[in-house]
This record gives sequence, C-alpha cells and structure tokens, in this order.
Amino acid sequence: MKPKPQPRDSFELFQAHFDQMLDSEHALIQLADKIDWTHLDATFSNCYRPDIGAPAKAVRLMVGLHYLK
Repeated sequence: MKPKPQPRDSFELFQAHFDQMLDSEHALIQLADKIDWTHLDATFSNCYRPDIGAPAKAVRLMVGLHYLK
C-alpha cells in the first residue's frame, strides 16, 4: 500500500515550518536538498503492494533512515 500524502491544513498558518527551525548549514540538511526525492519515489513505488500489509511509510522517511544508519 503506497503512503498517503500528508494534508496541509490551515491550522499551520501561524506555526513555524520545521525547515525554518533547522540550521540550513548542517550537513544532513544540505544532503537532503541535493537528493532527487521524486526519482527515489518513482524507483521504489513498485515495491509497494496495495493488497497486503500495513499502510506504507513515506519513501523519503525510509531512505533518510537508511542514510542515518
């Protein structure tokens, strides 16, 4: 089952975005900006099975965790 896109609600209007709270000079932030996430999403999309298992986690989350590992 493919991951569902996260909805953005109007509740976030007055909240700071997560990327505004992070240091843009950090090496992991710069690495995340250089990765082509749409290509990875398309590459791993055939690994998802809609008929079995629990709902999937986002590809960006899973790839990011493997980088940290």
